[in-house]
Amino acid sequence: MGHRSHEAEACRQLWIAVILTMLRDLLLPTRDGLLANQARAWIGTADFCSVCALAGLDAGTVADGMRHAEAVVREAEKDRGPGPRPSYFIETAMRKAREKC
Repeated sequence: MGHRSHEAEACRQLWIAVILTMLRDLLLPTRDGLLANQARAWIGTADFCSVCALAGLDAGTVADGMRHAEAVVREAEKDRGPGPRPSYFIETAMRKAREKC
């Protein structure tokens, strides 16, 4: 793989990291919910679509996945009994995704 290929892949991984950061902000609760609100508002915008394109991902698929993940996590938080919070699993998945990048 040439220098340009490595550089292109590094850029792609950077944009994937941006998407993963926004996914984390969307799914991990904060006291005021500001980060989730900002992430939710970002989904589907022109900037969101540009970031997805730079990451080599389909913006519609990413948006659908993020919205689905939020619905699943919110439902799990609502119905949660004893044991780890869903956010524990999100953090673990995010860490593993970053390790693969």
